[in-house]
Amino acid sequence: MRCIIFRLLAVLSAMAATSFLAACSGSTPDEKPQSTSETPVITGKPAGSNAGDAAFAVNMIANHDQAMQVSELVGDRSTNSDLVELAADITSTRTMETEMMKALLVQWNADSGTYSVPDHPATPARGTIDELTVTRLQGLSGQDFDVLWLQSMVAHGQGAIQIANAEIADGANVDAVGLAKKIVGKQQAEVDRMQQMLANVA
Repeated sequence: MRCIIFRLLAVLSAMAATSFLAACSGSTPDEKPQSTSETPVITGKPAGSNAGDAAFAVNMIANHDQAMQVSELVGDRSTNSDLVELAADITSTRTMETEMMKALLVQWNADSGTYSVPDHPATPARGTIDELTVTRLQGLSGQDFDVLWLQSMVAHGQGAIQIANAEIADGANVDAVGLAKKIVGKQQAEVDRMQQMLANVA
């Protein structure tokens, strides 16, 4: 009788050990795939972009640079407080947006000064104010300056809107497209304001 009890205990112990080992061996492979699948993969790569995105950034930076250059003329030549305020706002906005676009170009391994856009010839950006007009602005003051400045900046802003709309239609980078949409809204409001100011000074 005692032998039978010992044998039963031995069998039960063996079965328990086998079950324990099976449970341990079965849990290990299950845990590894689970932890791997739940871990987010961070590649550090920037969002995708195409040639249209680069063209947008390069052309809009050039557009903004000239807007800031021309806006710097206002303080010494205009006595119109609304125009002075508008020029200051343009300088502030364009500075911020230019820094954003330069950061995007760095992210895309492009450069605003050297990047060549395939199928996009090196032509002046839309809305660019010609050098003769800039020279005329430098020699004017008072209402004559205000009128020519507003006329030039209306066309300049409309050119920027065209550049931004092209990005909205053809761009691939979500950050660039989002910025383009903001530029359209901002510059359309500026164009409307400048056209109203022109009507008032005419």
